[in-house]
Amino acid sequence: MGKSEMDGVKRVQHCSHWGAYSLLVKDGKIIGAEPFSRDPAPSSIIHSVKEWGNPERRIKQPMVREGWLAARKSGDAALNRKGRGSDRFIPVSWDEAAELVASEITRVSRDHGNASIFAGSYGWTSCGRFHHAPTLLKRMLNLVGGYTGHVDTYSIAAGPVILRHALGSDAACVGRASTLDTIAEHSETLVVFGALSPRTAQNEAGGIGSHMLETRLRRMKERGMRIVLVSPLADDIPDWVGADWWAIRPNTDTALMLGLAGEIVTAGRHDADFLARYTSGSGDYLAYLRGQEDGQRKDADWAAGITGLDAAAIRALARQLVETRSMLSVSWSLQRAQYGEQPYWAALGLAAVIGQIGLEGGGVGYGYASLGGVGAGINSGRSPAITAGADVIDSFIPVARISDLLLNPGAEFTYEGAVRHYPDTRLVYWAGAIPSTITKTSTA
Repeated sequence: MGKSEMDGVKRVQHCSHWGAYSLLVKDGKIIGAEPFSRDPAPSSIIHSVKEWGNPERRIKQPMVREGWLAARKSGDAALNRKGRGSDRFIPVSWDEAAELVASEITRVSRDHGNASIFAGSYGWTSCGRFHHAPTLLKRMLNLVGGYTGHVDTYSIAAGPVILRHALGSDAACVGRASTLDTIAEHSETLVVFGALSPRTAQNEAGGIGSHMLETRLRRMKERGMRIVLVSPLADDIPDWVGADWWAIRPNTDTALMLGLAGEIVTAGRHDADFLARYTSGSGDYLAYLRGQEDGQRKDADWAAGITGLDAAAIRALARQLVETRSMLSVSWSLQRAQYGEQPYWAALGLAAVIGQIGLEGGGVGYGYASLGGVGAGINSGRSPAITAGADVIDSFIPVARISDLLLNPGAEFTYEGAVRHYPDTRLVYWAGAIPSTITKTSTA
């Protein structure tokens, strides 16, 4: 007789954003969770499942705003907006809810065109890849003529858009430049712009089997790797790692990157062969570092005045970056600020000057530990999933432009050099996330 049968507890395997675990179910109720036995650092968040899985917290049937339902049944359009924000919601049957939604999709598509349907789901609250609410929503809407969607993410925003042009791919934004196990075994100097924190690495969209960040950090410490944490917060890396903490002035990382690159160029230690063979436009970049454009040499003294860091330490680090196998880690969070695209550019420029891009444990990568899967081993197979299918119409907005979409129908916007127009949105269909996520993130 198995353990589950002996203690009367049923163990149901599950995997959510916080990793793999077993739900402990007794008498039809969730009473707790057990971590996956092969996870070296399971997230403590799994133990909250008992509360957020409580069925009493669920809305158990479809609910419709009373004023909207009355307007639809009476044909009085004036009632439609009356009471919005203060109206009560009344329950309807699933059949009636399905008919209401289907008829509205049909009406808007017929009267205004499918571009007027915004499938705005961001999807973070959808834990699975097969039953992924936004994907299923968009698959359905593609079957009835299409929709307006969004491109890119709040998490990385301008990062992948830049790198698709500068590197030819945005793979470096999702941990496919070098994996953390490679860095742990081959890097000698690691400069962390932002964080390498288990706090953020405990999460991963669609779930993660084993949280390996702490294992990789222990290996780095064991090998005696020098790690420099460039962040206003000392706890952006575990204190037991023994990293050198550079308490930089917030939002001045770009100046440090340029100052390091300028010191390397001034010393004549930049990899001129790498720049000539693998880059374009490096002549303009080197001229900028030398101050030929604006009369200001970008060096340690210049960077120190902006960042609040020590100039001698910056010069010493510049020397070490070219004398050792060096890796630059840039958190996704650095681009969540005004001019946030600049550190992504500057980190790539510094890595190119060092000339170790493509070497084991060398170069630059973005987003390590921003999610648990960024920098993890790359699977050769794929998990079961379902796709949204081919887009039927070409209509989208950059993800952070939802307010502009709703407030400025027909207005122009630019994306990757092309001029596009916001459609006249008449229906917003949300699934798998809440709109307040969008509002909160775009305001931050």
